[in-house]
Amino acid sequence: MNTEVQRFTPASVDIHARKITFASAVDKERYWMAGSKLFTTGFNFASMLFPEGETFFIKSVQNFQSQIVDPKLRDDINGFIAQEITHAQEHEKYNEDAYDNGFYKLRGMEKILRSILVGSHRWVPKKFQLSFTVTAEHFTAIGANIGLQFPDLIMGAVDPKYREIWLWHAVEETEHKGVAFDVLKAVSGNYWLRIMPLAIILLLALVSSVIAAVILPPLALINKIRGKGIFSKPKGRPLPKSIKREIVLARNMFLKDLFSFFKPSFHPWDCDNSSFVEDWKSNYAATGKSALTQEA
Repeated sequence: MNTEVQRFTPASVDIHARKITFASAVDKERYWMAGSKLFTTGFNFASMLFPEGETFFIKSVQNFQSQIVDPKLRDDINGFIAQEITHAQEHEKYNEDAYDNGFYKLRGMEKILRSILVGSHRWVPKKFQLSFTVTAEHFTAIGANIGLQFPDLIMGAVDPKYREIWLWHAVEETEHKGVAFDVLKAVSGNYWLRIMPLAIILLLALVSSVIAAVILPPLALINKIRGKGIFSKPKGRPLPKSIKREIVLARNMFLKDLFSFFKPSFHPWDCDNSSFVEDWKSNYAATGKSALTQEA
């Protein structure tokens, strides 16, 4: 086994945990993403995944930590773990606020996720756990890149007390986006192992889309005859046109970056967006004054 691995993370990117805390979400606007129930729920759902998900990612990397001999990668692993621990802690508090603010139904989904991940640690091969982490980190890196590229246009309609936690998370996900990938490359250079989780996810998405395409039209017709709609009318204010336009750009960027994962030569830092991290550092005060941050 070749445990030597080239470091791809730019030298300017220092992976370390920041001592940070965020203000409570109590009494804040319920639909804080431009007044949209859909997009607010989407962000809150993503936050619900983080505490258990980040813990899973940490364990999947720690399974192979002792096999890594590259000193810089070992340092990056320590930084990755420290950052993910902080993410889990902050999103636990965020989630409690979201549950208290009317999104209590997500709590049950968090318990289901916990059971699934505990079972995965016990029954799923460790290298596949690491491969799944690499895939999940790819998704978060894409989302982080979009958030950092469009901080004002995508997040501009967001209360700063919400905006700051998402931009901070995006920065740290960007900083450590290559760590799990480099660990997997060090312990297994198998291309098919790397792409398998994403291929499965896309296959399931395709099957679900086909099923929906078959089922929804008859349901729509039946409900139209009955004078009812399939879905309830969305609550909250409609999204501004400027936000909608940027969402189209973000969607196109997401798809392009998503499928780049299948290139045999792919590496997360093929997309070098470290300049956005530097921009965040230099402009952090503008992202929300309720954050108390101190470099570790």
